Amino acid sequence: MFIDYYRIEREKAKQLENGLRVHVSLKSYGATVKIWYPKAKKPTYHYQYKNLEQASNFIKRATKQFEEHKATMEKYRNDRKEGDLTLADPGAIFYTSWGYEQSVLQQHKEWFAMN
Repeated sequence: MFIDYYRIEREKAKQLENGLRVHVSLKSYGATVKIWYPKAKKPTYHYQYKNLEQASNFIKRATKQFEEHKATMEKYRNDRKEGDLTLADPGAIFYTSWGYEQSVLQQHKEWFAMN
């Protein structure tokens, strides 16, 4: 049985243009910030700050960090689609090694360039 403790707060949270959900609650002791990634059920960040200015600075930093992460992942996915064949030049040697008590070395020499 799964109990979603954060469902109500997640629904009240403001959704940003990049998909993050942000919920800020003001209490007598300060501001509480909860940030959810787009598909997350639990908050990725859940911090308390003394004032709203510190909380808003954190939200800006977290948003910037998420944008950088998305850009890095997109670049990684595009690089994987294109394929990095710089190491697959004719004459390149590939080896793998694995084993518990022994090391098995397998070498493969690349005879042709891959398209």
